Amino acid sequence: MDLPRSTKQQEAEATSFDILRYKLAKHIGIFRSQTESDYGIDFEIELKINGRVTGRLLKAQVKSSKKFKPRKDGLVAVGGIKQSTLAYWCEISQQTNVIAYAVDLESEIIYSASNLFWQATKLLDGGDASKSVEFVQHERLKDEMPVILTLLAFSQPTVPTLINSHRSALRNLKQYLALLDAAYQYDAGSPLHDPDHFAELLEVCEVLLWRQLDKLFPTKEERKYWADISYWDQRAMEDGWGELCYDAIKPVVAKLVPALIAELQKLERRVLAGKYYWANSNARYLKLVYETTLPEDLDIESLRDLTYEFDALQKSGLGDYFVQQARQPHRSSRHGKSAAK
Repeated sequence: MDLPRSTKQQEAEATSFDILRYKLAKHIGIFRSQTESDYGIDFEIELKINGRVTGRLLKAQVKSSKKFKPRKDGLVAVGGIKQSTLAYWCEISQQTNVIAYAVDLESEIIYSASNLFWQATKLLDGGDASKSVEFVQHERLKDEMPVILTLLAFSQPTVPTLINSHRSALRNLKQYLALLDAAYQYDAGSPLHDPDHFAELLEVCEVLLWRQLDKLFPTKEERKYWADISYWDQRAMEDGWGELCYDAIKPVVAKLVPALIAELQKLERRVLAGKYYWANSNARYLKLVYETTLPEDLDIESLRDLTYEFDALQKSGLGDYFVQQARQPHRSSRHGKSAAK
């Protein structure tokens, strides 16, 4: 009597799931397999801290192969990814962060793609060609790297939060530059004219500079309270200024504004690289990114000088045509297939 048999693909999926659970679950939390067929998603992961569930979730996709061959740069490229799958990952990312794993069944090495959303937006072009997604590993940290990248995926802002802060930073960039200039220009003890601008700067930096906070604020106290304007008000009082003034905020503004602009440069490159996706999903955002000319030199004096030239450098009115062109699909031949399951 013939009994049902699992396919090779089903066996590979089951093996890869077992490897992931064994290597990652004890460090991260709960790995829940999708109980129903969920297009493009295999797991839901819930973070546990000190043995307690947190309610913080990730969605995860798993690819597997008997043996992956890394490129010279150490990355593994997994091909054959349909553009409909890429679009689905982008859509899911509007609710929760998404990570992907590539499991080498022979060596049991786990490769990770934690920047999946940005890879997907860059690869989408409206054509018929399948695409390749890049997964990263580390020669000396083979077991630790997927844990690190998964925890980072929990820590990073969600896509809507990131985009809202990016949009706010671009719209208010001129006032941040003016705040920096004023901090160096006004006499000692001059009261802060626009505390709301300083508060808004702290708010967007808390989101956009989330990776850099330990570097920017070396003391435990500053790392805990820096994003609260009342902390700087209290510091000003303790330093004898009597109220929140430009001298009190000068050190933090001098740190944040150049770091923020450097991050805006990175985000600009990412958004423009995925212009087809953004033109068809959020054209106003793409237009804002395209029309905003960012400073190139990040030294304090150059940024102060730019305060007075900012409006003249902007590409106002050119974004509509750029978006119109970016919206057109690219018809290309199929490529990027691999043995990934």
